[in-house]
Amino acid sequence: AGFIGKNGYMNLEQIKDLDSKGYIIGSHGMSHRILTLLSEEEVKAELRKSKEILEDILKREVVDFSIPQGFYNKSIINLVSGVGYKNIFTSDINDFYFGEIKIHGRRFIREDWDFKKFSKMLNKDLPFKEILTQKMKDICRGVFGDRNYNHFRNAVLGILSKFPRG
Repeated sequence: AGFIGKNGYMNLEQIKDLDSKGYIIGSHGMSHRILTLLSEEEVKAELRKSKEILEDILKREVVDFSIPQGFYNKSIINLVSGVGYKNIFTSDINDFYFGEIKIHGRRFIREDWDFKKFSKMLNKDLPFKEILTQKMKDICRGVFGDRNYNHFRNAVLGILSKFPRG
């Protein structure tokens, strides 16, 4: 929400237009910072302020929140829920419950996928490679911690971006 109207980001009219067409408009925080690296007060500010801004734009309650960069823990989930979000989305590939709170997994989509692979992902018929990738991310995050894992991930992605896909 902190980037609304800035170059390369949606403006108020675009957000209202998508909302009027039935798209789900949810929060992603104010600044896209990793929530697990912030103090509890900073997390609450990220959650509340972004919710307030979007609700002011849409003139309705905003109940969807997508975890920035996929870093969360039990404390983050409780804070997100406590601020009033009812639907929480992560970058995990499957839906699950965190106590009483349902967490919705999201799947990334790559531009080089054919329709068959895209269809499998939509139907949660996940290839072994996708499941293994998620497990490896979870292990690395557990070993390195969120801050170090994020540095490691950014370094690897930077290196990989220099090679052609295929």
